[in-house]
Amino acid sequence: MGKLIVFEGPDGVGKTSTLALVSKALATRDLAHAVISFPGREAGTLGRVVYDIHHQPTTFGIKRLSAAAKQALHISAHLDAIETNIRPKLDAGGLVLLDRYWWSTWVYGIVDGIPEDLLRPLIEAEKVQWGDIRPRLALLIDRQEPINRNEDPEKWRRWRHEYQVLARREQEHYAVETVRNTSSQEEIADTIITLIQSL
Repeated sequence: MGKLIVFEGPDGVGKTSTLALVSKALATRDLAHAVISFPGREAGTLGRVVYDIHHQPTTFGIKRLSAAAKQALHISAHLDAIETNIRPKLDAGGLVLLDRYWWSTWVYGIVDGIPEDLLRPLIEAEKVQWGDIRPRLALLIDRQEPINRNEDPEKWRRWRHEYQVLARREQEHYAVETVRNTSSQEEIADTIITLIQSL
């Protein structure tokens, strides 16, 4: 079995740019790996369609999209990516860096007011698809304020709080590290590389 490394955190925390630097650093060390995102943006995938529906629903003739329906679409894309892309790479012994996990479904769903008794079954369906696969390491990228984004400050604080609560809960099941995004991106990438290599 390969290694699954999860990158999480609220929009604007620098998660995706940090992951890109980590990927570049791994490449310079000749450490083969795959970078995959949830729901995904690769052309020809369900994830790409879900991403586009999420960000441009009117393009599909959708006037309104409920928070619960949006998260259900994300879970559907996750199920497909796990089966067709992630699990085969892990089964082959690969290293997979995953941009977002089911954590995002929980955090954004809770903050958007989706009842927990609706969110839990959606996430349980994804956990069934993961089967015995657990992250070797989940990285919560954290900072006090978002970077160059026009997020609602109160909503952003709620996202951050829910991520922190979830990270504390999940560390009972697998390794979780909170990485403060307050120094240079290169320093943060080096910190994460050290954590990955220690596995």
